[in-house]
Amino acid sequence: RFHDAKKDTEEGTISRKARSRIRFLNQAGILVKKRLIDKDMLFGLIGAGFEIDYPILEVIVRSHRKAHEFPKMYDHVEYLWMEK
Repeated sequence: RFHDAKKDTEEGTISRKARSRIRFLNQAGILVKKRLIDKDMLFGLIGAGFEIDYPILEVIVRSHRKAHEFPKMYDHVEYLWMEK
């Protein structure tokens, strides 16, 4: 529903915000994996929000992977979750 939502709709706005959050978390996961930022500091900054958001974002990530036939899309979000 949100993946294919039109930009000018409420669903489109929600979809765009969710993708922005996923991209941020994916980039943070890359930085943690490469040890360019301290994971304890990162989780101190995003911890509670990440704990709340992850179950929903996980569904969105799976739908994007399926829609784009790209099984590794945003895989650092999952890495970040496992490192928490």
